[in-house]
Amino acid sequence: ITRVLPDTARKVKLQSLPEEIRKYTVYRCFDGGSNIAGYAVVASGNGFQGKIEIMAGVSPDFNTIKNIYILSEIETPGLGSRIEEEKFTAKFRDKIFSKMTPVKKPPQAEGEIDVITGATISSKAVIRILKTDLETLAKYNIGELN
Repeated sequence: ITRVLPDTARKVKLQSLPEEIRKYTVYRCFDGGSNIAGYAVVASGNGFQGKIEIMAGVSPDFNTIKNIYILSEIETPGLGSRIEEEKFTAKFRDKIFSKMTPVKKPPQAEGEIDVITGATISSKAVIRILKTDLETLAKYNIGELN
């Protein structure tokens, strides 16, 4: 969790999720005091070769990705597996997840994330997984759940 939300001193796993979103693991993270540092969410879905599991740190207003970390993947070594590299994961920092769009050129507009050459499917899968899962969770006003 501290990889995606470094200011986390304490975390609480949300237990009372509505049935529609119980498949998700969500932690409310606090700084050294009682301030919410953000939320750590485990998102997953299919990539090119199989399941990709991602931890995303999300802002306290549940709008912006602070950082991501690939927990597991079985993508093609040397190609799709490059989604784990800092060079790729750093592209998600401070992105409003509802505006994320994959592009095959240097990003020019807000929310654009350039995909890895030779690993387009894996790159797009990470974007799709994050966007879909975080938008789903955002509909449930996570800040008010226990």
